[in-house]
Amino acid sequence: GVHNYGGSVECNINGGEISGNTHNGVKNETLATLNCNSGKISGNGNISEGSGGYNSYDDSAGAGIYNDANLIFGDSASFEISGNKCWFGGGIYNSTSKYELEIPEGVIISGNEALLGGGIYVKAGKVTLNGGTISGNEARINDMFNRSGNGAGVFLAGNANAQPTFTVKSGSITKNKITGSSENGYAYLQGHGGGIFLNEESILNLSGGTISACTARQGGGIYANHGTITVSGGTLTGNTAEVEGGGVYLKDNTRMTLSGGAIDGNRAVRGGGIYAGLNPFVANSADPSQEIKLTITGGSITNNKAEPREASDGVEADVNNCGGGIYLADKAGLSMPGGTISGNTAKIGGGIYAAGDDRNTEYIERD
Repeated sequence: GVHNYGGSVECNINGGEISGNTHNGVKNETLATLNCNSGKISGNGNISEGSGGYNSYDDSAGAGIYNDANLIFGDSASFEISGNKCWFGGGIYNSTSKYELEIPEGVIISGNEALLGGGIYVKAGKVTLNGGTISGNEARINDMFNRSGNGAGVFLAGNANAQPTFTVKSGSITKNKITGSSENGYAYLQGHGGGIFLNEESILNLSGGTISACTARQGGGIYANHGTITVSGGTLTGNTAEVEGGGVYLKDNTRMTLSGGAIDGNRAVRGGGIYAGLNPFVANSADPSQEIKLTITGGSITNNKAEPREASDGVEADVNNCGGGIYLADKAGLSMPGGTISGNTAKIGGGIYAAGDDRNTEYIERD
């Protein structure tokens, strides 16, 4: 592919196709500038596949574009990043906090595949979806890597030293999905976030756009672990989780504020719209730092469904379908001074279902 390196180097892609290369289609690093105006980056990657899926661990990242410098898509860009495969960030791997990355209208990131972040993997920095499309990407579960199969559309890495931020102003994240299955006993670490996965200290802002028709084991639209979510606009619709959190799954020490937008028509066995609960594998579940807090001041949670799952292909049936709109499990608190919850359905708790022990009930507030 292309290696764009150095502070005074500027590379312009104004047409053509970069395809079929091992490692990266383009690697952009060390203060270089990459301008993508038109063209296509497809079919790049450096993984091998066997009967079990990926069988070559070389820590590959950014099969389409590996970005650690200044990546710019033109305002009138017509650019496609598709069919690239690697371990982290099949379409784009972004690791710089020095430059902000914007994905405008005309940029399509589709049909890429990775173990984490099929479309985009954000290790650091700020990335904004402003009219672009992230569609049909896959995060594959692989037993060589216990935490694989997360963030089919977007994966935000996050840690104590980096707080990656992903903002959706307009555009779409659609039809991204988790693929594969686990046989090593680590299923609880895999299969999360069909649309977006937030890891520790990550930040997600939704002010517009759509997250739709994404699928996962948990968190069909969004899965957050120790993250912060702010929703002031946009729509999460038609997303599906095999178990919990059709629209959104909130896990340990996650904060979510809904002030606008709509969570509508999503499905799961529990928490068709939103599922919030403590990780059952946490050693000290009484730790107050693990509390999940959901605040609703506006927006709407409507027409979501908690539906039973039929047994099929070795998967057991699950008829404990509760919490059509919201399911509150252990250590999950809800404050609702505004907003609307209506038209949701479930066997028990069509609007809100509060489960677990008594710890979560003390956090439920309604002004």
